[in-house]
Amino acid sequence: MEEYCIVLTLPDNTWTKIEPLTQPDEQVNIIICMPVRLVQHVRPKTACRILFAIHALFMCLGFARAEILSPMEPQALEPGDLLSYPIDFNNVSGQRVELKLENSPEDARLSVDREGRLMILWQSPLVLPSEVHINVVARNIDTGIKLESRVLIVRAAGPTPADIPTGVTLGPFDEQALLAGDVWEWIFNIDPNEILLSAGGLPPGAMFLHDHNNGYVLRWTPEVVQQGRYEVSLSAVDRRERSRTGVANMLLEVTPKPEVDTFIDPDIPTIPPLANQVVSAGRIVSFKVHPKAEDGTVPVLLVDRIPRDASFDGNEDGSRTFFWQTGDRDQGEHVFRFTAVNPREPDLRSFRDVLIIVGDPSRNKTAPQ
Repeated sequence: MEEYCIVLTLPDNTWTKIEPLTQPDEQVNIIICMPVRLVQHVRPKTACRILFAIHALFMCLGFARAEILSPMEPQALEPGDLLSYPIDFNNVSGQRVELKLENSPEDARLSVDREGRLMILWQSPLVLPSEVHINVVARNIDTGIKLESRVLIVRAAGPTPADIPTGVTLGPFDEQALLAGDVWEWIFNIDPNEILLSAGGLPPGAMFLHDHNNGYVLRWTPEVVQQGRYEVSLSAVDRRERSRTGVANMLLEVTPKPEVDTFIDPDIPTIPPLANQVVSAGRIVSFKVHPKAEDGTVPVLLVDRIPRDASFDGNEDGSRTFFWQTGDRDQGEHVFRFTAVNPREPDLRSFRDVLIIVGDPSRNKTAPQ
């Protein structure tokens, strides 16, 4: 006869023991129905301690049911009260199953109480919405595939105002701005196993998909000729309670991509930015100045002045190299202005200044005239 056990994992994916249960409110994920001989992360001694309790649990649940999670009854809760709801689950032969909360309030968690029962714990806020959904999902721990999910509906206790809808909550959605030519995608945070969602009034080329990983997805790459406003109608039906429905609209506005102004007068040469430099006296300063012209001409490159022991020689690619062997007498701040001139139109020119600090900047300051 095969022996079975359960394994507890902490939220950071580390393993923990179950037998003492000294902290019953500790948040855990549950991996159920694993043969003891296959569990590598649980000590055999620990598995033996919980074997009889697990066996009794599965006998109570019964193996005849095909469902993993039992149906959950809606709960009424006063604002600020603590929800503590037990979860009944069944074994899936040949699979390792993980139970976790998805698309639920941030502070909702799974816990094991002192009696070994799996519980949903949630401290409700002082301002409690009329209806809150806590989604319990069973996934195959090896493949990540969702096997089943249940929704625990928590409603605010007391009379419900007549104007509060009791149907499926859907929307409202903000108006979406789309750029022509760009891929736009909207993922609906709705469990397809619980809610049937459909879309109408889709513009040409738009697709409404049932994605196995993300649920319902609306995807569209609008063309330039499709600029304008579009209204998509959405309708939802509860698969288990067909009387619960919901409708909403989503507005889409397609605008053209902004054009980037890349126009440069082809007759005006340009000099790419040059980095300022700080060197000690006696060091060599050397850098290349390479002007460009859109019309294909090779600009004439000038410098306002050349210090002693410096040169500004030309290269085969049309650039020039500024070379300067500095000395003690050169200490101070020096600004050099490099000018690129169009040889066909000398009035068309541009310049770039470079600051070079040699040694002590307070000794001397020179700038182009």
